[in-house]
Amino acid sequence: MADRTTEPFEPPLPQDWARGIDVSKWQQGLDWAAVAQAGFAFAFVKATEGDDYTDPTFQTHWQAARDHGLLRGPYHLFWPEDDHQQQADLFVKTVRRLELDDLPPILDVEARITRPLSPTRNGWRGFRAWLEHH
Repeated sequence: MADRTTEPFEPPLPQDWARGIDVSKWQQGLDWAAVAQAGFAFAFVKATEGDDYTDPTFQTHWQAARDHGLLRGPYHLFWPEDDHQQQADLFVKTVRRLELDDLPPILDVEARITRPLSPTRNGWRGFRAWLEHH
């Protein structure tokens, strides 16, 4: 029997499930040809974060995913403390235009990086406003 401490664990996927990745500046130099050859069908690409950060690798990853035959979708890392309108504006300005075969935008909300949300804070209302923007 193989030693599970040295082998990476990959859960089995049903044959009809698509495999995808998400990428950001932390995956600079990614071998997109290898990603496509490994059977990945889609990539979500980080475009923006908060109300003032644009991922410097967005355009490179965005084009590379298309060039290697992967479906692609943009995502935004939402910060409840930041102005939701400015966040949505930054995202739209960065992504500019989606093609008909692009995946829909994703709003990434990570509880581990935010304080608990309450109805009186910018959080839940901000999510909805961001999603309804444009």
